[in-house]
Amino acid sequence: MILTSCSTKEQPKRQIPERQKVITTFEEQAIKPKEEVKKPSKRIYESYIFRKLSNSFDFRIRWNYEEDNFLRINVPWNITIIKKSDSLSFQKIESQTYLQCSLFGWDNVRSYETKLNINREIIDENAGYLIVGDFNFDSLSDFCILNNVPVSGTPSYNFFLQRTDSLFVFNKTFTDEISLAPQKLNPKSRTFEVNSHSGCCFFDFKTFRIDKNGRIKLIRHKKNENGKTVVLL
Repeated sequence: MILTSCSTKEQPKRQIPERQKVITTFEEQAIKPKEEVKKPSKRIYESYIFRKLSNSFDFRIRWNYEEDNFLRINVPWNITIIKKSDSLSFQKIESQTYLQCSLFGWDNVRSYETKLNINREIIDENAGYLIVGDFNFDSLSDFCILNNVPVSGTPSYNFFLQRTDSLFVFNKTFTDEISLAPQKLNPKSRTFEVNSHSGCCFFDFKTFRIDKNGRIKLIRHKKNENGKTVVLL
């Protein structure tokens, strides 16, 4: 005999959950290269002393620049003036401009007082970056130093004239009115000759007379352009 139960219910099928898809997202991140720490550039200090530019003074030029400034341009300079009589520093002049003597060599100096390099050829009206002479004809040493070298033109100079107390003082009149290196100084006539050029074909020639009070007067002026000479004064 087989007995069956009426209360028995059919068992539901087991619910199998759907397989869930796991999605993982990653933010795209830029890979930054490792920053290189730049080492500070080494500072170079140079000093040159000139003993044959003047009978009374020695001139020491000092400058400093970053090692990677291999052209050694646009760097500040200072001049220490030393009396030969006692070998002690007498005056120090800080630069207001940048010295570019490295473009021409450290020996490119000139003295109308001691005749140092006086016969050296002057190329492109560049008579040297440091020039000593009696520019106002008062029997005292003066000097001018290179101020600017244009791309196409004549270098300009800053002038320092010596006072009776031996101090050298920046002279704005000479710097503004003459501004160029002397090509010839004539103490007897008290004349100061300069030449200048612009480009390849224009040349200017000027002669100044310096009176006993230091006043400057242009007494001769001529120019040569494309082979033609014109006298202006």
